[in-house]
Amino acid sequence: MKPKPRPKWPKIDIRPILKYLALTLLGFLLFKMAAKQARFDRGYAAIGGEAFFLFLPVFYYLISKTVRDWLDDLKKKP
Repeated sequence: MKPKPRPKWPKIDIRPILKYLALTLLGFLLFKMAAKQARFDRGYAAIGGEAFFLFLPVFYYLISKTVRDWLDDLKKKP
């Protein structure tokens, strides 16, 4: 009796995963640097606008999707 062939794993494009991982890491590092500077400027610990660096991957996705849709709309217009 022949053994059953193993199912093949689907091929996954790893580039988007690496891109968003890099954006997440960059956002975290920028947040830490901005929080340190803000604490120095304020004189006390608080979280302000520097927290938006943590949302860098989300902003990148939303802006790139909006620009792509906008360009597609421009191409479709006669």
